[in-house]
Amino acid sequence: MLALGCVREDYIPPAGGGQLRWARPAPQVFLQGQSSGSVGGIYLLLGDRPNAPERVFRLEASAPKGRFSLDGATGLQTMEQLGRSMARHRLDQVMPVFFAEPATPFVPVPEGAPDATVS
Repeated sequence: MLALGCVREDYIPPAGGGQLRWARPAPQVFLQGQSSGSVGGIYLLLGDRPNAPERVFRLEASAPKGRFSLDGATGLQTMEQLGRSMARHRLDQVMPVFFAEPATPFVPVPEGAPDATVS
């Protein structure tokens, strides 16, 4: 599984709390939780352990807090450079697994065909 992520902003939630203290960071915490949960689900489905991934390749750059925003187009060139850098660093691991031979052509299931079952 090749999982390409967006630029991750490592966020440490505030200590203590209450509604006012958590109001501002809540969306970021939810986004990080969703991302971690998705990748964790992939590890479970493929039978890998997150501390020793053998069949899961997660590519995601990290950026300082506030460097990029979800609704802004500034920094696209920097994000592209981060992606290219990650690709260069992981190319030796990813190429033999995903690009060693041509992919099997996609064949859609005809409409009205019975559902396939996994055995």
